[in-house]
Amino acid sequence: THHGLYSFSFLRQLPNLTILVPSCCTEMRCMLQYAWSLASPVAICYPRAACPSEQTASTPPSLESHQAWIMQNPSDANLTIWACGGEVARAFELVKLLQDAKPSIRPRIVNPRFLLPFDDVTAVSLADTPQVILDDNSSDGLTHSVCNALSKANKQAEILSFCWPDNTIVPHGSLCELRKAYGLTLPQIAEAILTELKA
Repeated sequence: THHGLYSFSFLRQLPNLTILVPSCCTEMRCMLQYAWSLASPVAICYPRAACPSEQTASTPPSLESHQAWIMQNPSDANLTIWACGGEVARAFELVKLLQDAKPSIRPRIVNPRFLLPFDDVTAVSLADTPQVILDDNSSDGLTHSVCNALSKANKQAEILSFCWPDNTIVPHGSLCELRKAYGLTLPQIAEAILTELKA
């Protein structure tokens, strides 16, 4: 599609496919090496904008473990933000907006890295807080993965998904214009979270 907003939706239907989503240049290099070592079908999905530099000084788990990377995890976390690819940088910006508005909000940031196979174990272990999902896809992307993991484990959590609509074709336009039109700018997302959580 002209925006690539359904890439995860159709790729996840292909059998035996590994889907990797790098968030920075370092992660991209590691994923390329890992994909080569698998000798099996792999899709590496990255935003059309340039890959950002490192997002955090924390050390990610090995890719061989298929574990999600909890990039920021305060001991008193009361909100979980899921983001992959280009949305990871926005997740860190979103945390700042939320904490500036309400310092009592203590978000953790989770980068799944793998859309397939998805780390259900980590998703279930973090279900004790509301789940915010920054999904650069329709709801069949990261949103589906998180919700499916919780559903399979009969876990309930408040889900706030910020993804592109799947009931209409998104028209041409700049990314800034389109995000504003669909309520996906960071100020709009922060306001929606604060309203929903009654913060």
